[in-house]
Amino acid sequence: MKSLRIKIYAKDLSLLRLLTIILERKGHQVQGYTDNYCCPSCSLKKCPCPPGTACADAVIINTREPLLETLPILKAQNENGCKIAKQRKAIMSCIFTDEQRQAIQILGYPVIKKPFSLSTIAKWLETAEPHLNN
Repeated sequence: MKSLRIKIYAKDLSLLRLLTIILERKGHQVQGYTDNYCCPSCSLKKCPCPPGTACADAVIINTREPLLETLPILKAQNENGCKIAKQRKAIMSCIFTDEQRQAIQILGYPVIKKPFSLSTIAKWLETAEPHLNN
């Protein structure tokens, strides 16, 4: 697997540190944020990334309320031309209902339910890798 640029959004600092350490040891470049998931494209009304490039190869969003907090932002990003494919933005939570999980997956976003195994994240990153040149 090639080195990926990964952004992680997690208010839980210990989770953020753990994922950062593990992914960096696998050779990835990781940027971690303890803020809510956000993107300049939402305020600018267009994706600020140069044509043919994206700000990251993959994004992990740890959230408590995935449908309320995260989906409106993801929808706005798509409308504003975000260059990161949906399958490269994983939504992580411990409180998914079956309906929420299904709604998120129907929209095209991977779901990682906590507690999770590190192999789940590794498999998702492997499946995201072939799409990096989209």
